[in-house]
Formats: sequence, C-alpha cells, structure tokens
Amino acid sequence: MLGLLCMSALTLVAPTAAFAEPGDGIKADNFKLSFGLGLSAGTNTNLFFQSEPSRGLAWSLNVLPNLTLSTIDPKLVAFQLEWGAGYQQYLSSDQAVAAQSGFSTTLNSAAHINPNGHVSLRLEEGITRTNEAPNDVSTESIHRIVNRAGGVFGIHPVGRTIEAHLRYTWIATFFQQNDLALQQLNKDEHVFDGRLAWSFLPRTAAFLSANYRRVNYDQAARSIGTAQVVNADSRPLRFQVGLNGLILNRLAAQAQIGYALARYVEGNTFRGVIGRGKLTYFLDSDGDSSVFAGYTRRFRDSTLGNFSQSHVVDAGFEQLLLDKRLAINIDGLLEFRRTDLTDVGELPLAGGGSGVFPDQLDDTLLSLNAGARYSLRKWFSLGAGYTLRSNFTQSNLTPVTGSPELIAGRDYNQHIVNIFARFVY
Repeated sequence: MLGLLCMSALTLVAPTAAFAEPGDGIKADNFKLSFGLGLSAGTNTNLFFQSEPSRGLAWSLNVLPNLTLSTIDPKLVAFQLEWGAGYQQYLSSDQAVAAQSGFSTTLNSAAHINPNGHVSLRLEEGITRTNEAPNDVSTESIHRIVNRAGGVFGIHPVGRTIEAHLRYTWIATFFQQNDLALQQLNKDEHVFDGRLAWSFLPRTAAFLSANYRRVNYDQAARSIGTAQVVNADSRPLRFQVGLNGLILNRLAAQAQIGYALARYVEGNTFRGVIGRGKLTYFLDSDGDSSVFAGYTRRFRDSTLGNFSQSHVVDAGFEQLLLDKRLAINIDGLLEFRRTDLTDVGELPLAGGGSGVFPDQLDDTLLSLNAGARYSLRKWFSLGAGYTLRSNFTQSNLTPVTGSPELIAGRDYNQHIVNIFARFVY
C-alpha cells in the first residue's frame, strides 16, 4: 500500500520535479511532496527503568524516513498525508538489550473540507505502532498499536471572532499478541469534544470547552501474578473555561480552570478541580525566543487502581541565534502524582505469598531536557539533546505471608543522550 501511495504521489508531481529546490519539496498543480530522513545515535543509562540498573549503557542507532503529501492552496479541500517510520538498533551483546531493537511507524491523513468558509468539516485518520522497552528486564518489547479516526465540525463566521467546534474521535489501543500479556489492556475510547472561542483581541481569545469519554476495556479483568485485577471502564467528563493569548505586547497567558468527574464501574470516583496556568515572555518582538513557566492540575486513568491525580510545575527557555540558524532550548517538568489504590487491596504474588497495596501511591516525577539544533542549509540540520528522567516513591507493598517487602512504585533514574542529523527535500 505504501509503495503504491509513493508511486501515485510521484506521478502527481513528476511534471515539475526538475524545478524542485532542496527543502522546498516537489510541487505540481496543487500538490506538494516532501521527503525527509533522520539519522541519530543515542545512549540510555537505564533502558529498563530499574532502581539499580544492571545492564549498563545501552547504545543505539536510528533511521527515520518520512513523507508528506499536501495541497498548496486549500481551495475547497485541504488534504494532507503524513507517513513516518523508524528503526532502532541497539548495539549490545546483552541479549535483553539487543532484543529491544525494532520498528515503529505512523501514518496520518486528513481532509479539511471548506477550511476558509463559514462552515467546515475535517476528517481525520491515523495509526501508530510503537516499539518500546518494558519496565523490567525482558527479551520482549512492547508493541502498542493505536488507531484514531474521527471528524471535526466547525462554525466560524466572517472574521472568525466567534468559533465553535464539535469533535468526535474513536481511539482503539491494542498490544501485539504475547507482548508481556499486555493485550489484557486492549481498549476502545469514544471521545466527544466541544469548544466555543471568542477572539476579543487579534491574538487573544476566551473559550469554553467540554470533553466526555467512554473508555471500555476488551477484558473485564487482567492477571497480575496469580491474581485477577479489575479493568475499570470509566466515563470521565471535563468542563473548562479560560483565556489564551497575548495580554501585553510580549507577555502571553494561558489560564483555564474547570471541574472533572470520572465514574468507574468499580471503586472510587474522581471529582475535583482541574486547570492550567502558564505565562510566556517573548524575548524579541518576532516571538522566536521566549521563557515560560506554568502549573497544571490534572487527573488521568491508571492501569493499577482507578485513577491518578497530579500537580505539575513546568518551565522552559528557547533562544534563536546566528540569524535564527541555531536554536537552543531548556525545559523541565516536576510532577507530584497520587494514584488511588483503595480497591486493589491484597494480591497473591507469583513467587508465593501475598501483599497488601497501600490506599494510595505517591510518587514524584522529574524530567529535564536540553537541546540544540543548527540549520546548516534549508535542507540539512544537526543537533543534540540530553534528557534526565527520574521517579521517586516511598509507597511500599506490605508483605503478608512468604515474601520480602516490595515496592508498589519504583525509584529510577535515566540519562539519555542523542545526536542527530535531518535532511528534507
């Protein structure tokens, strides 16, 4: 199918291929075809998220081709097709590390009907397959496949001072058979979104939004050791009001607050305030360099217990230098998370004995990122990045019979370094 798509795209743009410039894509009629290739090498000090890493430094090489076909002038229909793939090869004599080598890919398409009119309809479809290392030493990888399909109906009169959008998305998440028995977590989600925005200034808008989900697991329960744990279907509902955009010449604000209610087929229900506050200061008049700081209060479903709730603090900096050829960014995130485990209780353990989970699991997640990208040409760039990921927890699984103390959460540190080169045509 992909080969046929590429051949069709080349046929569309072939008449003007000779006039294409590197970085501009190949254009013909109302279509543009762009190719890209990413090459990277990286290291990870703790591939399996262990409290005490036992596998040493994991080196890897990555090849990342991509392809985009899109309309140049949308006219009645704006069409876009994006395909990307990646193959990651771990360079190790350790069998568990080398076995994490694998292929990932994503394919997204969209058709936006009448995008410049008073009424529009956008149809979307996308599928992603990942290749992920598990949270413990194993010769198996995790292959998560997510299919998303849906549409957005928009109403935006002349001037677009007031805009309304209604969205429906179906999301199917499933795991490749026999991948660490994770297919027990396969699920379907039906997502309904509504948003009404009023742009009372050219770059500032107030909005009202609502989100409702129906989350249904394929299996009512899953196995953990010798125990059966309920997969709790949920019906989360969120309402938020807010403001987003410039409040001064160089100062932008995002402020939203709301309420969430999530009902579960068994166990506790989440009720509480959610929201996001963020301030961004632009260091130059064109908005290319900035600093920001923010706070988020949120909740989400959890595969152990029903839900987790978080307080998240984040901040970052981005600077463009050398006539915007060099981009430098630094950002960080600190998340204080509490997971509800009230209904998990006592579980038998696979190695014998049993344990009792605490009523809640508290952990702190830290993520720090630093990177730089230099564009030598319009079609060629180089870069490097560093990421620190850490998790800290003090919540223990209390032994009942025949087992030592275990940790319900996990302390770990990861240091990840990556260098890359990107080509576009």
